[in-house]
Parts: sequence; C-alpha cells; structure tokens
Amino acid sequence: MNSVSIILPTYNSTTTLHECLESIKSQNYPSEKIEIIVVDGGSNDDTIEIASKFTEKIFINEDKVEERGRIIGIRESQNYIIGFIDADNILDSPEFLQRMLEPFDDHEIQASQPLFYSHREQDPLLVRYCGLIGGDDPIAVYLGYFDHFCYFSGKSIGIPVPQEDNGRFLKLDLGELDTTNKLPFGANGFFFRRHLLNLMDRSGYDIKKKLVSAAKSSDHAEVQKLLPALEGGEVDMVLSGMTMSGARNQKFAFVGPYFVSGKSFLAKYKKWASVKDASEVNSPNTTLAALKGSTSQVFVETLIPKAKLIATRDYDEAVDMVLQDKVDALIADYPICLVSVFRYPNENLVASVTPITYEPIGIAMPGNDPLLVNWVENFLNTLEGSGELRMLRNRWFFEGDWLKKLP
Repeated sequence: MNSVSIILPTYNSTTTLHECLESIKSQNYPSEKIEIIVVDGGSNDDTIEIASKFTEKIFINEDKVEERGRIIGIRESQNYIIGFIDADNILDSPEFLQRMLEPFDDHEIQASQPLFYSHREQDPLLVRYCGLIGGDDPIAVYLGYFDHFCYFSGKSIGIPVPQEDNGRFLKLDLGELDTTNKLPFGANGFFFRRHLLNLMDRSGYDIKKKLVSAAKSSDHAEVQKLLPALEGGEVDMVLSGMTMSGARNQKFAFVGPYFVSGKSFLAKYKKWASVKDASEVNSPNTTLAALKGSTSQVFVETLIPKAKLIATRDYDEAVDMVLQDKVDALIADYPICLVSVFRYPNENLVASVTPITYEPIGIAMPGNDPLLVNWVENFLNTLEGSGELRMLRNRWFFEGDWLKKLP
C-alpha cells in the first residue's frame, strides 16, 4: 500500500479542525503509512492545541498565505504520494484514502481527486449548494469550469477530455489540452506523485494549479532531450550523469571521467538475503524496476531477460516501488541506489557495494570547439589535483547529512 503525506494548512481553524483530523485518523488505512503535517499561519485560538493531539509535525507559516503553507508542508513531508486537505474538509468515508490512493497502482496516473463533493443534511445551505453544483463559484460552473460532478449538468468535468471508466475511478487524459489555464483541478482532496514537483515552475504560490500543469506534461522525457539539445547548439555542455559510451563518443566530445559509476541494485535486505543463486534473479518470478529509456532498462532486458520489468517514469517512483514491496529490486546507477540507502535508513535497504558494470561519467560537449573542450579539461584536472573533486565525491556520495534538507 502507498504511503501518503497529508498537508493541512490552518489559521484559526478551531471550529472544524478536530472533526477534520478525526476523519483522517479514522481511515481504514495503516496509520504508519499516513503522515499528517499541519502548517499554521499564526492562529490565536486553540488550533495548535487541537492539532497537537493528532500529529507532532506542526510547522509555522510566517507568510500566512495558504499556498505558502502547502509549500512548507511539502518540504517537510517524507512520502512519495502527497495530498492536500483543508482544515474545513471532513473525509466522508473510512475508505476515502484507500479509494484516492488506489489509482496510483496504475503507473500512468499522476494525480487523483474525488469525483464528488459530498454534503450532510445538517450542513449550511451554501455548503450543500456548492456540493451539488460541483464548485464554489456558480458563474464558473455555468461556464463549464467545475472540478467535481455537477448534478445539474450530469457531468464530472466541464471541459472535454478523453475519459476511461475503470469501474472504481475515471481516468482522464490531459495530454491533448492546449492550455492549463482552464483546468479546474487541484482542489481539496487532491493527491499527486512527488516527482511532479520536479516538473513545475516554482515561482509564486499557486502550487495546486502548477502541479496540475506538471501532471499534464509529465509524459515528456526531458532527460532524453539533452544530447539533441547539445547537438542543436541549444546548450554548450551536458552534466547529467552522462555515461561516456563509444556510441556517444562518435558524435560528441567528452571530458572526464569525473566519477565512475555503474549498474547497481537496490532492494530490501529480507528479499535479497533469500536469493541463493544468480539464476533466481533471472526468473519470471522476479520483478525489477528500471528508469524508462535508460541504460538500466537495456541492462535488464539484455542480461536479465526472464525477469518481469517495470519501466518507471523517474527514480522517485522506482524507489517507492521498492519501499512498497511492489518490485523485488531496482536496477539503477550506483549513486541512485547508494543515496536511497542513506535517505531511508529505517527501511532495511541494501545496495551492491561494488557497481555491477563500469560506467565512466563525463561532461558531454560539442566536438567542433576544441578550445572549450581543452578549457573544461584543464578545469577538471585542477579540481582533481587540488583534492576538491575528492571532497565533492565524499560530500555527495558517502556522507548523508545533506539528505536531511531534501523535501
């Protein structure tokens, strides 16, 4: 089951907060997989006292702006799936989290949110009205910009997007939309994969809108565009874990290596300790994860062809699959596996001490500028000779204190 971090901004929320947090704690979902983070904007009532009865993770938002509170909460969160709940939201069923997180078993789905706004008979008239129209702005709903099922129109979303009914949830394809300005998603009860944060514009506070924009564009493999960008003159060099392969060296110049990596595995100790022979790995009973389009995927397909392979969109998703026991191991570059062991010290993760393959990592550069290549080469030699490069390797790959600052 997926672990989830719930971000809950507050400000003088005494009236509704206890019922909100109680509805989260009452979920039929493993409590150890739910992280509740309250970010308060300086309440002068009993908000902090109420929150402290449900979670120790309470942070202060000095800017008071609600969206800023969500950003603070994300930074302090630990889990791969992140959800937004407001202090006046009440989860209407003990199965709410289970239903919201179930779609993430489909690796194409980037985010989820409730199909309906629910309401109770004792709720104020305005609350019931908004629940029925699927939004809190009647004009926007009239124009078709509602984000939940509208009883008056009989539709779950006002703008036309391809939909697939999977029985327990609707799967919407946002990839063909020309603009994200009209996307009415990201409201209360919005859950998303952490890797979307790497795709969004961080400026400003409107994080929900930007996360939806990132979800729309997350199919694009930006890393795969690096060498074409170098070839087209859009960039002058590429430093992105670039392996100095023979095929690449026929088109580009390389300076380095500044680091020697290789393929490694990341797995839980209990699973890897049970392997008695290499043939057990190359078996249909083994499920492996690897980054889609990477040399790790090629490695698995070539050398471990009998194993079931799941190609993931990014490393966050792949590592999370190891943590959730959805795969037996992740095959990835040595630094990725090593850092993951440091980052999750309580998960009993192991990685191969010595890389399985030899992969020199260098700086890719255009082959038609020998002076620039020579300058970078001399600069790298200076870093090596002064000991600075060794210090950098130790800092980032063998010391784990910097991991505490990660979101």
